[in-house]
Amino acid sequence: MTVRLDERNRPEPDVVVITAPFEPDRTLQSR
Repeated sequence: MTVRLDERNRPEPDVVVITAPFEPDRTLQSR
């Protein structure tokens, strides 16, 4: 939810790096 807004606004490069590892982690848990 907030990740999508951050990606479009791209407030800081650090945020994108933290979001990258979170995406795959969420998929594994969802499965």
